[in-house]
Amino acid sequence: MCQARGLFAHISKHLEDMFRHAGLINIEHNVAGGSMDNETQLGKLSWEDFKSVFIGLKPVVSRVMPEIESDERYLAFLDEVRQECIERNTHTKAYRIWGQKPLVASEGV
Repeated sequence: MCQARGLFAHISKHLEDMFRHAGLINIEHNVAGGSMDNETQLGKLSWEDFKSVFIGLKPVVSRVMPEIESDERYLAFLDEVRQECIERNTHTKAYRIWGQKPLVASEGV
């Protein structure tokens, strides 16, 4: 489904090479993990990201689960998912990468 929409689900594995190819230097990266709980800021943000993705996927999900097609029932379903994530101590990973554009010497300086 992701590829059909032009999305590459495993892009994080290729970003460093892409940054190098684009000419960036001093490339750094890390992976931050955390639970999707209600206790920490990272947990709250992880849940909000997850929820945003699944709100966008509602047409696809409700095709498979027509009983949650209404907006009200779909949001209730997402609340149930959140509760289950908290109960099961579900964790996520956030991939971060950054680099610097090299300085280019100006002419006449």
